[in-house]
Amino acid sequence: MTLCTARTLHIDDDKAASRWAREEIARVEAGDAQAVVDSLRFLQPTREAANKSIDELRTYLGNNLDRMDYPTYRAEGLRVGSGAVESANYHVTGERLKLQGKRWSELGAADMAVLRTDLMNGNWRERAREMLAA
Repeated sequence: MTLCTARTLHIDDDKAASRWAREEIARVEAGDAQAVVDSLRFLQPTREAANKSIDELRTYLGNNLDRMDYPTYRAEGLRVGSGAVESANYHVTGERLKLQGKRWSELGAADMAVLRTDLMNGNWRERAREMLAA
């Protein structure tokens, strides 16, 4: 989202857009997301697309400030990137649920997610025993 905003601000200058995005992302990563939100208020681009993108970025960051304490998360040994989580979501559920010809109700998909999670975590046998005992 930040790079998208950068490109609307610096429409004819990819280097300036990349530099702006890197600087703002670095501030967020350093735990200063509120300063980024505040600084976005001072931008006054002339193009409507840029104004819209800035508003969307400011709203997104503002709504997620409580989840952006990256320095604390790193100090606790937690991952802050979403790539590993997105990959796990796909492998645990998406891969099975998206097979050709498969249709799932919301409840069926939720049940399958539990079973796939157990399979991926090595808890399949325990879950199978519980299901057979029920």
